[in-house]
Amino acid sequence: MPFYGFKLTQKRLDTKKTYKIVCDRFDLVYFGSVSQHSDEHQMVRGFTLSPTHTDRHYCVGTVAGKDVILLERTDTISFPDKPSKKYRWVVLQIDLVKPIAVHILLNGNCHDDTLYSTLLLRHRTMQLYDQFAVSAIDRQFASAFRVYAPLQHMTDIAHLLTPETASVLGHHFKQFDFELFHDRLLVLAQTDTPTPAKIEKMFQAGLWLADEINNRHPEHKP
Repeated sequence: MPFYGFKLTQKRLDTKKTYKIVCDRFDLVYFGSVSQHSDEHQMVRGFTLSPTHTDRHYCVGTVAGKDVILLERTDTISFPDKPSKKYRWVVLQIDLVKPIAVHILLNGNCHDDTLYSTLLLRHRTMQLYDQFAVSAIDRQFASAFRVYAPLQHMTDIAHLLTPETASVLGHHFKQFDFELFHDRLLVLAQTDTPTPAKIEKMFQAGLWLADEINNRHPEHKP
């Protein structure tokens, strides 16, 4: 038993080191674990939010003129027909220029279908966007992502996902999920082994996509 305890402790130390390296790289402030029930901090929401999740390695800062929060979220998900399982995400939140009236989830097809179907039961207004319509935007993107949005936001998808934007996502960032709501953009990576390189790739994807979205606001001036 002590051997397994040592392995767990070492893994946590290695994970903390990873986030510390990222904090140094992007000049973020590291806060460690935060409680959604008692601590005063900005809660990162989105489709992984639940009453039982735990947030660790909470980091905040400003990168390329954008306020960001980086954290690791874990949660134990219950399924109707199989045992519960613990999952882990790296989540990067980036503030946008102003609120926009859409809620869109880009779910990478490389992930566990059962898990994401279960998570989306918490958000019953989110509907799957027609895959034929997604293919018309960009075929590589359509093969890499499923698109979810409330019915009233379906017409906004083509405005946000131009063929050029969709192509870059489908070719370069298909390993991530993206969620857009209010003035927030979330980049999510489901992984038990975060590395500085993986997280830096999340920053590359998120900062690029935030600029793409911000530049479509008529009030935005670069």
